[in-house]
Amino acid sequence: MHALTDHETDRMTPALRAWATRRARDGGAAGSVAARKAWGTRRANAGGGAVVVDERVAYIARLRTSMGNAIGLARRRQAERAAQGKLAAKVSITLDEAMTLLAENGYHCALTGLPFYEDEATGSFGPSRPSLDRIEAGGDYSAGNVRVVYLGVNSLRGCGSDADMLRIASAIVERANGTY
Repeated sequence: MHALTDHETDRMTPALRAWATRRARDGGAAGSVAARKAWGTRRANAGGGAVVVDERVAYIARLRTSMGNAIGLARRRQAERAAQGKLAAKVSITLDEAMTLLAENGYHCALTGLPFYEDEATGSFGPSRPSLDRIEAGGDYSAGNVRVVYLGVNSLRGCGSDADMLRIASAIVERANGTY
């Protein structure tokens, strides 16, 4: 593992410095074996220098923009529902709270553990884009009732439960493997 120089840590934001410290302490990137392998490959290819740090900073900045957009979209949708006389959920989650949720999951999908933006789709609606998923589907958009997941996962779940989503996903996998 590359030890960060004083110069490298001086250029980092406090959040990135904390992430790098945690990463060094834990001996590698959090997440799946594939994620750790990919991170190690990128780090080796970059010579362990600032390119990797810049890549991580850019990824987190992209997530921050996406989360700001997702919160804004949730507010607009709920305002439209209220204007139509429909029951609207309160949107109280802040951008900082959404980023904290992401950090707690290593900036990966809370359900799959996969990094975001891994699909070939362009635009705002690719399946691996981050999305605010209400744990209790009829509840508010609050830090205690929201997790950040793939848009495709959120779409699959809809207003159903995690058990509903897993039943459907399992059937898809079984059918693809010819065991269904």
